[in-house]
Order: sequence, then structure tokens, then C-alpha cells
Amino acid sequence: MQLSTGSAAILGLPQSTTEITGDNWRSCLHPDDVRRLDADRRHAFKERQAELSSEFRIVRPDGEARWIEGRALISYESGRAGRMIGVFIDVTERRQAENQKSLLIAELDHRVKNILAYVAAVAEQTRDTTNSKDDFVKVLEGRIRSLAKTHSILSRNRWQGVSITELVHGELAACMKDGNTQIDGPDVELAAKAAQSLSMVLHELATNAAKHGALSNCDGRVSVRWRKHSDGAATSKLVLDWREAGGPPVAVTDHVGYGTSVIREIIPYELGGTVDHEFLTEGVRCRVEIPATWLNSTQTGLLQ
Repeated sequence: MQLSTGSAAILGLPQSTTEITGDNWRSCLHPDDVRRLDADRRHAFKERQAELSSEFRIVRPDGEARWIEGRALISYESGRAGRMIGVFIDVTERRQAENQKSLLIAELDHRVKNILAYVAAVAEQTRDTTNSKDDFVKVLEGRIRSLAKTHSILSRNRWQGVSITELVHGELAACMKDGNTQIDGPDVELAAKAAQSLSMVLHELATNAAKHGALSNCDGRVSVRWRKHSDGAATSKLVLDWREAGGPPVAVTDHVGYGTSVIREIIPYELGGTVDHEFLTEGVRCRVEIPATWLNSTQTGLLQ
């Protein structure tokens, strides 16, 4: 095989290389692609094809693998292939972009299926716990809006995580007035799945507070504080405390509706955390603990 300086550079050979043997050429090929290339070449010769195009991998002397597109014209002499002349094009970046695109499409497909499953479950549970069509529509709309809001934040952050401050403010924004909320905590970023689960808990807490609790009158107050706590462990879990005060007296009941189930069960089920949710006479209390696994790695230092 005679090589141009450009082809030699693509193969990772010295620029002075002007020709190599067939065996040397085969040694440049990725082992997984050799048999396929041989079969393509034999088929082209058998069918007397005038052109042959293929994509394959080479392994450079330094061990780096690159994707190559080969395009060749075939000349035949007395019915036999006598000569091939063509070009090598390094298409590694294009291949990587295509692979990344495929991964993103697969990830999008996965996320869409997940969110649709969430919506279906939320719709079914909301139907079973509301007394009228109007209530059903109103409650379902609020829950879907909360999911969509969190999805938008995650999308804006390229699904890398969400600041807990942004989540809390987002869920309480519609209820905040006249200093009725106190929000305080360090800058902590949650992984995407943890953000979705916590936002659902915060939405149910905020909704219940606005309908029946501290945010349903002019005197009530809600305090949301969070911190990291090591508990003697090498990494710090997230501890969030929701406290209500000043609202109407809370009617303590054993009845557990869908919203209460979400508050108490989604964090343990989805994230392996714990939730202590109480209906006290003076106001609702909720303590959420999320394992350090769900905090982004740059945020796992101890804060007290």
C-alpha cells in the first residue's frame, strides 16, 4: 500500500512513511473490524463493484483508537480486481457526536417514560382521593405543574442537579407574603432524582399548609431550614426541617391521604432516606433526611 503523508498521519505513522505491507496495514486495524472489512472487500470484488466505502477503527501505535471512513475506487484487469485508490477520512469526532446523540435520545426516552409513569400514578391516586371532578382537576393540575417546574429547572441545569434553595423557593413562591415564610440553609445541590422526589414532598407540604395549615390564615408561619449532618459518618446527609406555627389548630387524624403518603413514603422508597411527619396541635412538623449519595460530589463537605 502506498500512502500519502496525510494518510500516514491519520494512521499515526511517521510522515516519511510512503508505503506499508498488507500485513502491516492489517495490524493497524481494530481486531473487531478485520473480519467485516475482509468480507466487504471480497463481496465488492465478487460483484465487480467500482466503488467501496466503509467505516472502521484503527489503533495507532500509541494505543489510541480512531474511526476512519475509507472511500476507494476499484480497477479491474481481466475480470480481477487489480488496483484500489482512495482516501482515509478521520471521522472520530463525528462518531463521538453521533454516539452522544444516541445516548441523549435514549436518556430522553427514559426520562419521558418515567415522567409519564409519575403522571399516570399521580392522576390515579388523585382521582381516588378527591370528592369531585373540580377538586380532581385542581389538585392534579397543581401536582403536574410542580413536576413540570422541577423538570424545567433540571433541564436548564442540564440534569446535573438542582439547588435546594431553588426548589424550596419554587414550591413556596405562590404562598409567600408578608413575611409568612422563613427559608434558611447552606448552598446544597441535589442530584436529579433526589430533586424530583424532594420537590414532590415540598409541594404536598406547601399545598396542605395553604389549604389547612399555617399558610391558610394571616397569622401562620412556615419555617424551612436545612443543613448537612455527619452523624459521625465520613459523608454528610442532608437534614431538612419543615415547621408550621400560628395556623388553625391541627386536627390530629389517623386518615392517610395520597398527599400524606407522598410526604412519608417517596423519600424512603426512592432515595433510601427517612421522613418523620407529624400532625401536632400547634402545627405540622416534618423532618426529612436524604443520604449523602444524593448530594452532588462537590457539595458533600460537612456544614454545621
